[in-house]
Amino acid sequence: MTYQWKNNRVSLMHLELTNYCNAACPFCPRFVDSTDIVRPDLKLDQITLEKFMKYFPVDVLRDLKRILFCGTHGDPMMAKDLIEIVKYIRSSSPETMLIFHSNGGLRKPEFWEELGNLLKNNGRVTFSIDGLEDTNHLYRRNVKWSVLMENVKAYTATGAQAYWDYLTFKHNEHQIEEARNLAKSLNFKNFLVKRALGFEDSKGGYKDRGVYDKNGDLVYTLQPPTDESLINTNEFKPIQKNIPQKIDIGYLEEIKKTKIHPGVKDKLEKFSHEEIPDWSNYVLEYNDHEINCKSNCSNLLEKQTEIYVSCHGVVFPCCYVGTRVDSTIDLYEDTQLRYAINQEGKDLFDLNKRSLKEIINGGHLDNVYTESWKKKTVQEGKLAYCAMTCGQKSQIDKIFVK
Repeated sequence: MTYQWKNNRVSLMHLELTNYCNAACPFCPRFVDSTDIVRPDLKLDQITLEKFMKYFPVDVLRDLKRILFCGTHGDPMMAKDLIEIVKYIRSSSPETMLIFHSNGGLRKPEFWEELGNLLKNNGRVTFSIDGLEDTNHLYRRNVKWSVLMENVKAYTATGAQAYWDYLTFKHNEHQIEEARNLAKSLNFKNFLVKRALGFEDSKGGYKDRGVYDKNGDLVYTLQPPTDESLINTNEFKPIQKNIPQKIDIGYLEEIKKTKIHPGVKDKLEKFSHEEIPDWSNYVLEYNDHEINCKSNCSNLLEKQTEIYVSCHGVVFPCCYVGTRVDSTIDLYEDTQLRYAINQEGKDLFDLNKRSLKEIINGGHLDNVYTESWKKKTVQEGKLAYCAMTCGQKSQIDKIFVK
């Protein structure tokens, strides 16, 4: 049997240091229905230096070729021990490549200068900047342009590598070349245009999205680019839907008490692989999709592989799975993932209860994921979300604009 993880060396790791964030991006799973309300069921957490040293002792770090610090619910720069963690990695494994993703709008220039000096020989920061001074804040809510620019300049002045990731919308697609020129003037090494996830409709095509405040009142509307080559969809069909002027957020009071989203809990308790609701019939088209795991981006002949670790210390194969499991999305494919993990045993993936080597060599990731990919149909237990993400028809493959 060929294992994806068991008895293989983990050489690549994606790590979420924290799910705290200074911004309030409308499509982020950290927030409720495109508001700036943090989900009441989200357990706020971070990996401290003490936890990091426990999770990743020196022998583990020395195996790592690259660590990607990119939050799925937060910004790594919010982690209080970030600088100390980087110093620990540098002292333990100076050759490990360190890559950070951040909106750049937090901390002070002195912090960014120190980080730049630590990264300039073997690391970089990718700044997520979606526009210019008059547009960046429309998606990166709460990020102040003046603070962002001061931080960028302090970082790039050290000589450390900087990348610019640019999500495209109708309000900023006309600024791409101006932003590219600004990136050059600020000594960015690369400028990457990206197609945003979030405009796609479950029935195909794409639609506008409302942005709301803490009271559920509409503040403004985000629209996909007019240039179809910049839209992330499998079907170029605009869906006309009325944007509500106000959304109901009263249901959050109950979630605040229980800390559990009722839809997620209810569907998980009643889940059956075979019983696919009519509104989830779309998963059936993935029965014949071959899964080529994006986490398996290294050569298994050299017994190397990749993992994702959440800020709670939970090990997943990738951030795509980790994000959906730790969300309020309760579609069939998400419930199926949660069910499969529960059947194996949630504690078996927890770095607070087991070492990384015990989790990997225990075969638990393979039992949940690799084994499911061999099954012919979703009804038999083939993980639909894995097929949707790493099959022939994946929106993930369309994020970056060539």
